Amino acid sequence: MPIISAATRVRLQAWVEAGGTLVLGPLSGFRSEQFTAFTDSAFGGLEDLIGADSALRFTVQWVEDQVELRSDGLAGLNGARLKSWCEAFTPRADCQALAHYQGGYGDGLASIVDHRLGAGRVVTVGGLLEPEPWGELIATLCHDAGVTTLPHCDDVVVVPRLDANGALAGYACANLSGETRSVPVGTGHELITDNAVTKTLTLAPWGVGIMRLSS
Repeated sequence: MPIISAATRVRLQAWVEAGGTLVLGPLSGFRSEQFTAFTDSAFGGLEDLIGADSALRFTVQWVEDQVELRSDGLAGLNGARLKSWCEAFTPRADCQALAHYQGGYGDGLASIVDHRLGAGRVVTVGGLLEPEPWGELIATLCHDAGVTTLPHCDDVVVVPRLDANGALAGYACANLSGETRSVPVGTGHELITDNAVTKTLTLAPWGVGIMRLSS
């Protein structure tokens, strides 16, 4: 998401400080609301949320087989390849690197950073990962946040969503596998595809769904 408006940045920071876990993907917020490049810093102040500054922006085009990730704490990221443009970071004092680039222009620089902010955290991923390591990263962050997978399907994350009165209103679902999965969610409407759902929501490989239950 190249544009993150000023109002959204404020709301995201408040949500993280209250205990939320925010994952920012590659090149998030690197353009202004007029889709121009920032002149004061790479992310126009989003660095305060990321907890790091841009050290380098580079491409792995034509050298994809020479650049990979290395991580001491997240074994599933070791050897992961990247695509397209990548951001390397210089973490600030309250931020740590979860992974580094190995090879290429960004060799040795931080590729994924973890900023603890208030009661929550912001994890920023600098490069476009393949689905498998991306799924492993999200699964780890969900586990850390206390978001569990389905008992009978340990690669699908289902997050209950409540309405303003605290009643169950629906689910946010993410398939972290390369296989099609079926999730028993009841009857309602899937908001991304705008399809009606009766009892079971089908998720494509690596797919997501936002389910609103019938009243």
